[in-house]
Amino acid sequence: MASFSEKTDKMEIIRSLNPDDAYRVLLTLLKENPHLEETIYQITTQILYDTESDEIMDDVYNALDSLDVDDLYQRSGKTRYGYVEPGEEAWVMLEEALEPFIDEMEKYRKRGMPDMAKNLFKNIRSQARKA
Repeated sequence: MASFSEKTDKMEIIRSLNPDDAYRVLLTLLKENPHLEETIYQITTQILYDTESDEIMDDVYNALDSLDVDDLYQRSGKTRYGYVEPGEEAWVMLEEALEPFIDEMEKYRKRGMPDMAKNLFKNIRSQARKA
């Protein structure tokens, strides 16, 4: 085990971990202390449930608001491969903008957290109506 000077702040070292290293630390901690599994699970689900819906809603709104009609015109119309309907391309652009949120919704569903998936869906739908 590496030795650090006594002046080194231990929490500073812990905070400096990248996500992969932090995950490895968590798995090692869990392996060495299996009785912490329920505590870690409770903390994990609490963090997931505490995700600010306002923050998510802002992210969805910003993703939709960033769609630009000029981009639509560039991506649709006559191309060397044929013709792309602007309406069809608008749906493609909308799907691309919402893809990260839909992926996150799917993760909640796979984790067995349907309420969180439903809440995220409601946020997406609400912001789509605003934008």
